Amino acid sequence: MTAQVPLSNDVHFTLISVYVPTMQRSPNEKESFYEKLGECIVKAKGDSMIVLGDFNAHVGKDWQSWPTVIGKHGVGKTNSNGLMLLEFCTRFQLSIMGTMFQLKNHLKNTWQHMRSKHWHQIGHVIADKEAVKFINVTKVNSTADCFSDHKLLTCRCSIMVRKKRKRTKPPTKLDTTMNTEKKERLERFLDEQLQDL
Repeated sequence: MTAQVPLSNDVHFTLISVYVPTMQRSPNEKESFYEKLGECIVKAKGDSMIVLGDFNAHVGKDWQSWPTVIGKHGVGKTNSNGLMLLEFCTRFQLSIMGTMFQLKNHLKNTWQHMRSKHWHQIGHVIADKEAVKFINVTKVNSTADCFSDHKLLTCRCSIMVRKKRKRTKPPTKLDTTMNTEKKERLERFLDEQLQDL
């Protein structure tokens, strides 16, 4: 799902909400998903952009291998879905914001595995270079009751949304360059009107 929010005259902010196929899905299905997501990102080129949702991906904490994509505050190890996401973010110059802020793990982990009861960071907020400037913090809201094994991931941003001003159209100027025929007709018309007065 994509939403484009106007910020000022020709500046827009694009939000893309996703649900990525789980680990059990075929590699073809995952590749197809990332192709479609790539098309959305290309379409939003020029806008500040945030992609958020359940990526079903463990991106880990190896920030040295992915210096522009993840920060120093990742959680756990990378899995195959995480590797796909890291490669995708590298290609489109995106950053995974949940790894950028120094928070306790319970404020970063979004999903609890049913059997092991371990928490994992699989929900992500991903931003392009412009949107990174707006984001103050990305963290889990522990108090939100979602009736799910997922926790609500929030992203606090400082974005100024300005109303578009309606441009007033300048008045159209009178065409004073007339050909002689029009000029003569106008003179006759005015003469007749003035005689009647």
